[in-house]
Amino acid sequence: MNKLFPSLALIAGTVWPGAGSSQMWCPPGAEWHHHYSELHVGDVGYTHTVYAGDTVINGSTAQRIHGTAHVYSIQSQSYHSFGFHSMITRETNGLVEVWDGSSFDTLFHFNAVPGDGWHLPGPITPPVTPRMIVLDTGHVELGGEWLRYLVLDMGTFSVLTSTDTLYEKLGLRFGYIHPGLSYIADAGIEELRCYKDDQMEVILAADGVVCDQILNAAEMGAQAGPHLVPNPGTGAVSIGGDAAVRHLDLFDGAGRVAVSMAVRGGAAIDLGHLAPGAYTYRLRGPDGQAVAQGRWVKH
Repeated sequence: MNKLFPSLALIAGTVWPGAGSSQMWCPPGAEWHHHYSELHVGDVGYTHTVYAGDTVINGSTAQRIHGTAHVYSIQSQSYHSFGFHSMITRETNGLVEVWDGSSFDTLFHFNAVPGDGWHLPGPITPPVTPRMIVLDTGHVELGGEWLRYLVLDMGTFSVLTSTDTLYEKLGLRFGYIHPGLSYIADAGIEELRCYKDDQMEVILAADGVVCDQILNAAEMGAQAGPHLVPNPGTGAVSIGGDAAVRHLDLFDGAGRVAVSMAVRGGAAIDLGHLAPGAYTYRLRGPDGQAVAQGRWVKH
């Protein structure tokens, strides 16, 4: 089993907001929607992950969690769904563990403090097992509840972003509930759109994308107003629509600036150097103000 390192240093007598008031990991009704974008096979959509009931393992009550992907295939221009992951977790005093078939392994630890860390749950093939390190902690109000959060250094092995934020109940902001599927396996699960349970609901999806929305190729390319075309695209794009646009800002799935450049209406913009994936764009007019924003997919 993975262990925390170094040992946790908690302040005696500290009472966290909401502590002890309810089950803080996988409570009744828990469900997650994550964005799904596996562009090397041409799939774009979302994953729906739900708490599927309790089970007992070695005398300990644990939660069964099942995930299903719902996607649109750009190549076949069709929709399909498939079960992509199931797991069993349990929580004890802020320590969330996942069952690996023979024992429980550390998944998250919400009582960790800066400097603490834990290895990603295995089995993982690299010689040195990747680990997450806590950089900062705090509390934030989401969905009417005060939740703990941890800012994590995801390590150089990350294929998404070097840091991520882990929220109580919600899990990772940009990675999947099981971080190995996003940060090691590169399964295409990029960010948390929505979370809800019987007591709260949090919507994090940007650009008007709803929790269970799947944009097909026609919908991504048929936006009103100024927008990037073609969408999806592979290299050169241009600005569609009739509004004057003078600047393009393009952000990757972690919110980092991928492109920031002056543009001219109708002129080709070379984005061939970007890695496949889903990007958020912002188009600005002559006065520097945003005139449009949206999502663009590179495949």
